[in-house]
Amino acid sequence: MSDFAISGEGGRDGVASLVEGDSTRVAVHRVIADIARPGAAIGDLHLRRVAWKPGRRLRAFYEVAVDGVDVPVAVRWDQADATRAIELWPTDRTWPHVAAALSPSVLADALRSAGWNGVGEPLVTIVRYRPGQRHVLKVAGTDGTLVYVKIGAPGSGAQSATRARALADACTAIGAGAAAPTWWSDDLGSVAAPAVAGAPLSVSITPELHELDRLRGAGALLAALHRQPTPSGVPLPERSPGHEAALTLRACDHVVTLEPSLEPMLRALVDRARTALSRSEMAPSLLHGDAKIDHLYVTDDTISLIDLDSAAVGDPASDVGRMLASLQWGTEPDAFDVARAALLEGYGAPSDTEDIDAWTALALVKQAARRVSVLDPALPDRMNDAVRSARMLLHGPAS
Repeated sequence: MSDFAISGEGGRDGVASLVEGDSTRVAVHRVIADIARPGAAIGDLHLRRVAWKPGRRLRAFYEVAVDGVDVPVAVRWDQADATRAIELWPTDRTWPHVAAALSPSVLADALRSAGWNGVGEPLVTIVRYRPGQRHVLKVAGTDGTLVYVKIGAPGSGAQSATRARALADACTAIGAGAAAPTWWSDDLGSVAAPAVAGAPLSVSITPELHELDRLRGAGALLAALHRQPTPSGVPLPERSPGHEAALTLRACDHVVTLEPSLEPMLRALVDRARTALSRSEMAPSLLHGDAKIDHLYVTDDTISLIDLDSAAVGDPASDVGRMLASLQWGTEPDAFDVARAALLEGYGAPSDTEDIDAWTALALVKQAARRVSVLDPALPDRMNDAVRSARMLLHGPAS
């Protein structure tokens, strides 16, 4: 049954039969019952996310209340060995070091690096639980000190911190705020950065678009960042059009498995964007690497960048394109046109935005493939909408 679903032969219903089926629900409850206190109240299983690589593996992420406390659960099905693995927070069989990274003394060190006074018991909130990928925690001190701790592969802590601090230094040089790491551990694959002031720019954008000045400010921040020199002695990955095109197609694997008719359109669009970008004469610059409106925090007086460990080197238009794609998500078309104009005005974009449009097109497609649930019957329509918008950016609906 699992082979039938993971291969894609069973379509959307096959995937649903695994991630929403009684067999999985019963198995998860049994695992919890084996480790919980006798008589613990175990609630229903709530599906939060599905990640599917057709022909390889299927992952589902849930929450279940145990005695009123939400516990993250991860279930993984592998086609190669026809197995199902169930893990509960904080278990990570792939990365056993995660348990050590969660020790009270380690989290206390992370908090102290951001100025915690060491009084009281820190409050830990699980933001993301992804065994074998990356975990994110919010750790709060009783005095209001707040840090976000990312736990990744062993040996990755110093590298992540070095990249993030290089980008934070560039932000400081242009007068912008940044969530610069204050603590890291290479052995534990962990990095901690304090929270920044304000709220995500995505929250402040209203349907009436009263926040155009903030969008102009976001564009100006990116422009200033891209003018900063590339840090010397810091190994930053290079973001190329070919690499991004490959990532975009890979993100759509499950889409074309469910809807094979979309594959020719997707490949044609990605090829067209890659061809357009091959003509770019822009010099590589320092990049945020994951620029989107959720990663810009604003107050009335400040603007700050978070998630700095994706820092890279490449075409500056890639940051702008990704930012525009994230801005378009959930924004009405007429409102988006105004918002886009404001962000590009702040950036000082040229009248010919071919490079920016090509990067935006790739980001729109990859974003839709990642954000729309595999189980959503509207997935084909949402992907068609994304392809249509991307085509228009690449100068006309025909491709």
